[in-house]
Amino acid sequence: MPKLDLIAGADDAHKIWLNGKLISEKKRTGPMIPGDIECKALPLKQGWNHFLIKVIQGGGNWQFSAQLKCTDFEFFSRLKADVVNPDQK
Repeated sequence: MPKLDLIAGADDAHKIWLNGKLISEKKRTGPMIPGDIECKALPLKQGWNHFLIKVIQGGGNWQFSAQLKCTDFEFFSRLKADVVNPDQK
């Protein structure tokens, strides 16, 4: 099975959930550092997967960045994203 990683950065604190399970949490202050957050080999399930990302801004700029990386480009190219579960449309 291909491995999918989430690489992100946040200005101040964050929490990230995947399918209701907390996969990353960092309580900090300071500027965004791209790539500071690494969630390796995400436990995806077949079909719809739900991400919830919360960023806590203590001061300064409000910033968050994220990217997905995959070991298999063919698998990665078949992934789709949507803000609403397509099965519930």
